[in-house]
Amino acid sequence: MIEFILASKSPRRCEILRQYGFTFKTVESNAKEKHLEGELSEKEIKENIKYNSAIKAYNVWCDNESEVIVSADTTVVKNNVCLNKPHNVNEAFLYLKSLSGTSHQVYTAITIKARNYEKTEIFETDVYFRELSDEEIYSYISEFNPLDKAGAYGIQDFISEAEVADPPSKSFVSKIGGSYYNVMGICPVGLDRMLEDYKVWAVGTFNL
Repeated sequence: MIEFILASKSPRRCEILRQYGFTFKTVESNAKEKHLEGELSEKEIKENIKYNSAIKAYNVWCDNESEVIVSADTTVVKNNVCLNKPHNVNEAFLYLKSLSGTSHQVYTAITIKARNYEKTEIFETDVYFRELSDEEIYSYISEFNPLDKAGAYGIQDFISEAEVADPPSKSFVSKIGGSYYNVMGICPVGLDRMLEDYKVWAVGTFNL
């Protein structure tokens, strides 16, 4: 398996990749991301996610040009509006209230950057929330303080991967369509396939 630098110190991404046996070290990116607000087209949203992922990879690669860099950017989208990390408890409540009883999308862009190589792909998961009471939302925010999470929630707070097929009744999440880990911040199956594509390219190009 290809060793790489993960351009992130996200504990959730690191946990996922270690669980799947990836070999990597972490370097935090200092890239300036773009956060779009208001209603946008699907194309604008996806281009922005891909930009943020790619610029994080490039920022780390500039100091590590002999290495393979992997980066990711995750965005929660409801009705073509990006729900970024909430600024405060009130915004977190409004985000979760808007997700109650409906479905939304979680997009994660993954970038692989190396010498003479760069590729970014987007992976999508549909997430369905059951109807939530105001008390449940405030209780969740108080207990988990999700201000560092896009959409104001972490799916791991509600269900484990083993519970995806049959979520517990108390879970905010009633159903998902797509990768569970994509919602947490990176799709390991997608990354594995992207690294294999890179390996094929590298062997053909450099006889590595």
